[in-house]
Amino acid sequence: MDDLATHFQLDQDQTQDEWNTLKEALVTSTPDAYQGQRALMKTLLKLRSITGPLRNNEKLCAASLVIPVSNAEVERVFSEMKRIKTDLRNRLQTDTVTQLLTIHRNDRHLNFDSAVNRWHTTKPRRV
Repeated sequence: MDDLATHFQLDQDQTQDEWNTLKEALVTSTPDAYQGQRALMKTLLKLRSITGPLRNNEKLCAASLVIPVSNAEVERVFSEMKRIKTDLRNRLQTDTVTQLLTIHRNDRHLNFDSAVNRWHTTKPRRV
């Protein structure tokens, strides 16, 4: 707890006191509080009326909600990049790879015909 408090620049003693209060309150709360980070945050907000605000623990719990549980999404992006940037296309610029990845990841939302028509009508082109 001290390391987290230091990392997020919170008062260590107050954070530890809040943590002890939270643990005591969780023992008497419903089992739903143990069903993950969001359930814990909801329980923490409900406990405000009983224990008073636990600001430091609320900040730590909110920070835990944005930490990814796994790196599967990152692995997926790297796999897609590997399919786009092959040995034959190894000189693609970073901007080009980014644009191609964006198109690839959002292709189900892309109306290809309207995109081609828009590209074709923006200026005279030899097709």
